[in-house]
Amino acid sequence: MKKIVIAGMALVLAACVAKPTMYYWGDYSATLYQYKAEPSDETLAQHYLSIQDVFNKSQEYGLRVPPGVNAEYATLLLKQGKKSDALVYFQKEKATYPESTVLMDRMIQMVGAE
Repeated sequence: MKKIVIAGMALVLAACVAKPTMYYWGDYSATLYQYKAEPSDETLAQHYLSIQDVFNKSQEYGLRVPPGVNAEYATLLLKQGKKSDALVYFQKEKATYPESTVLMDRMIQMVGAE
């Protein structure tokens, strides 16, 4: 009986172990919300830093960059007039998430046509 209780407790504890995450989001959601709610140079700078953190930590932890983050970063680069850099990040989004191919190809085509 004692062995069954111990085995049961071990099973319960094993179920409580945190499952590995697929993505590192950091403060991305909070800074995006803040930027959309109160657009300013300051909130944009904070969001930009959170995206950089997502890139850095994702690489450090061996995780994929979350869906859409490369594409959003490319869009921010476009607003700064950095077309060639934006194209790189649209390509990264397409390579990381093949299901985004149609949209990313359109974005790449639009940027290249400008």
